[in-house]
Amino acid sequence: MPGFSVYHASKLALEGWAESLRLELSPLGIDSVLIEPGPFATNFFGNVVPSADETVMQSYPHVGEFAGQFEGMLNDAFDNPEAPTDPSTVASDFVKLIEAEQGERPLRTISGLDFGCQMNNDALEPLRVAGLAELQISDLDKVAR
Repeated sequence: MPGFSVYHASKLALEGWAESLRLELSPLGIDSVLIEPGPFATNFFGNVVPSADETVMQSYPHVGEFAGQFEGMLNDAFDNPEAPTDPSTVASDFVKLIEAEQGERPLRTISGLDFGCQMNNDALEPLRVAGLAELQISDLDKVAR
């Protein structure tokens, strides 16, 4: 999303790390998994500090426009009592993963609002699996029992 490049870079770095750890640790009987949390009713946007340099902000009007639209969309979601925006959802998902059988934990678990992440995960999973097969390390994708 525009304006979130550093945030997304950190998330993608953690994804790569968790995927590598999964392959490195599985022979030791250790699962490495990812929780992919959606937005939750926290003060995230309240802590965002916009640039004080108006020249910079004027150079990127589309970023500011998107941020405003995105914040409005999230506020609408947070106002919906049916939307999974309670931060305790993440803790509940952690408990489910901890209680799952060794080797049965999925690599990725989406927690809360999806925003198309499951569709992306489903589309990329065959490519990830094919890459492991090409490298002849598919056996490392399952935790040893």
